[in-house]
Amino acid sequence: MIEEILMYFFNKVMYILNEYKNLNMAYKLVLLLYFFINCFTLLAQTTDSVIMSIVYTSEYNYSKYRKSDRCDMMRLDIGKRSSHFFSDYFEQKLAKMDSMNMSGSISIMRLEKETRALEVGQTYGIYKNFPSDGRLTYTEDILDNRFVCEEDMPQINWSIVEGDTVICGYGCLKAEGELRGRQWNVWFAPEIAVSDGPWKLCGLPGLILQAVDTENIFSFRCVGIEKSEGKALKMVNRKYERCTPEKLYTISTKFLSDPLTYMRDIYGLTIPQEVINQFVPETNAKAKLHFLEYYDKE
Repeated sequence: MIEEILMYFFNKVMYILNEYKNLNMAYKLVLLLYFFINCFTLLAQTTDSVIMSIVYTSEYNYSKYRKSDRCDMMRLDIGKRSSHFFSDYFEQKLAKMDSMNMSGSISIMRLEKETRALEVGQTYGIYKNFPSDGRLTYTEDILDNRFVCEEDMPQINWSIVEGDTVICGYGCLKAEGELRGRQWNVWFAPEIAVSDGPWKLCGLPGLILQAVDTENIFSFRCVGIEKSEGKALKMVNRKYERCTPEKLYTISTKFLSDPLTYMRDIYGLTIPQEVINQFVPETNAKAKLHFLEYYDKE
């Protein structure tokens, strides 16, 4: 990637020198300076590397009518300037799909069989302090639609309260905070001087190793801490549709409350209303959905 950026910069320099021979030197220097800054901005976004990887179990239940909670295995890759939080299970599923596509031997039955155990993987990813300091990038896969949105890093008004524990060998203190309609109890390790944590949680003087919301619907519990060297920390190269966090929240609400209607509207499928009613009974469709955050409650 670095070599590609440098080659891009070199080609731009040669283009300017050859294409704008009639421009005076001052204009040429301005153009060269622009591409020089652009080049190193790209380098700054692509040269961060993972120095620590935190593994969490994540229990979640997005709706009251699910028969049981689901448990995911998630990972927080921490770099020198940014971090990436994602589902290990979902990334494994994508890797299997990509492998089948490249081999040209993909089949629905084989894919379902090989990824059945990975279906609990949540489909969102979070990049903190990316693409720049103070910004957060959020990605979400809904069926074969991929969305990306940016927002400011959350400013959570934490209160450190009485309570302590030991997690993965690290002494942790307890804190309470609220973010977009959901209250959290978290335990952070001051010994690990990284102001980060699972999902969008951050802002404490130490790494958050455990977080449980007060309704006990969502939880993240650290089960392992790994040192890492050399792995690049950069955004996954996929084709995303850009949108606002509010729009993505609306789309997610529609999909989770009534997935068949969502598929009918998005893909133009012919799905009779009686089938939809049978698959998602009216009592289920009206059941309360649980989200990690509520953009309509700000």
